[in-house]
Amino acid sequence: MGGPTAILLSRQNLPFIDRDNQTLQSAKRGGYILKDMQDAKIVILATGSEVSIALNAQEKLINEGIPVRVVSMPCVDIFEKQDIDWKDFVLPKDMFKIAIEAGSIDFCINM
Repeated sequence: MGGPTAILLSRQNLPFIDRDNQTLQSAKRGGYILKDMQDAKIVILATGSEVSIALNAQEKLINEGIPVRVVSMPCVDIFEKQDIDWKDFVLPKDMFKIAIEAGSIDFCINM
């Protein structure tokens, strides 16, 4: 694999989030677009169990006519090491960003 491998489990009753092969490959880059919307102006970033919260927030905002992109960020450190083209693709500079992260000081990335 080229690095550490982990199986991450939760004690929470979380919904299953289906991901296609392309999405799974993108996850190896530390952060990726999980669910996008045409003309999105807001990005909600989330990690771990907070991803389902981000998807729920996206649904509510869609109902209000606000298109939102959801980005899953399984590893900020790996994402920070990606080339600028990938980081700008996932987190465009012209999009407002909101992060959902439970109790971590490590979620400060250069947005």
